[in-house]
Amino acid sequence: MSESNGPILKKRGRSVTSRDVAYAAGVSQSLVSLILSDKPGKKIRPETRTHVLMVASEMGYRPNMQASAMKLKKAQAIGLLSVWDPGSFVFPPVVNGLKSVCDKEGLALTICTGRSDESGMPDYLSYFLQNRLDGLVYLSRVGVTRAGVIELLQQHRIPFVCAIGAKDLEEVSSVDVDFFLNGRLAAEHLAASGCRYPVMGIDPLVNYAEKERLEGFLSGCMKTGIHASYLIPWEVGEADEPAKERLRRLLRETPDMDGFVSSTHMSRLILEAARIEGIRVPEQLKVIAIDNDAYAPYLTPSLSTVDEPLESIGRVAGEILVRRISGNEEVVKAEEPPSLSPRESSRVNTA
Repeated sequence: MSESNGPILKKRGRSVTSRDVAYAAGVSQSLVSLILSDKPGKKIRPETRTHVLMVASEMGYRPNMQASAMKLKKAQAIGLLSVWDPGSFVFPPVVNGLKSVCDKEGLALTICTGRSDESGMPDYLSYFLQNRLDGLVYLSRVGVTRAGVIELLQQHRIPFVCAIGAKDLEEVSSVDVDFFLNGRLAAEHLAASGCRYPVMGIDPLVNYAEKERLEGFLSGCMKTGIHASYLIPWEVGEADEPAKERLRRLLRETPDMDGFVSSTHMSRLILEAARIEGIRVPEQLKVIAIDNDAYAPYLTPSLSTVDEPLESIGRVAGEILVRRISGNEEVVKAEEPPSLSPRESSRVNTA
């Protein structure tokens, strides 16, 4: 009913009322009033409450200033929805950064799963409509599209900020890594370590992050006067063993190559390939990763990394969200600088 009534209400040129919501939802106006006022002590089936709140949101229902205090008060809580596994190297530092903002602002932090209830409503939307969240940080990935979560957040006018990803989406506030600096730091470090012919293993056609990393790498090499080249490291979905064979072939066919830059995963594979080919790291080949997967320090030799500022990203995303919740709807595109963690894989030769 809500779909058919929406256009009629707009033509009439009047605001949506609780009576309209009741009609569209197929329930009584008194029940709608109970749900929208969030009166304590009233037993209402969760699926009914969710259904009414969703209909009200879809119809653009906005209570007037004389409505219940529920419409005016804040939940004093923000949510975090993540596409990253809690055990990944990304999730914990972002949570720590976001938590620092919550502690400072006196906010609760709710971890959302994105799972839907019986009515098909994802938990973060249900929490917002039930006044349990004031806004959301969406910890996404580079290449995230508007379809899905972002579209739903915008549709229901939920204040949100994307942490990682969405830099290329207009009208979406986001916090990302300075990927250009990421690539440039790797190049400058290899040059300072004595490399003259480094290779970056990267696919610049994948997304803006890889493209900017490559641009930064080439810029850093040009700045330091060393020769640079790059290659697309592997086919999509390629397993480790075939990828390692390709890297072994690269080492044999490119004897001048004395430095290698890629992801932590690819860097681990080239360490293994170099070992098989009898190439000593770091004496003959220096390796650095352009991300900081948690196992990098524990490889043999320990892997140098350009560390993504994940805790800072969480903190800045939280600060932007707090401002958006307070009514500042300015779209913010923030980038946080990475830092260098040199380890054994790129140590300067002392002999």
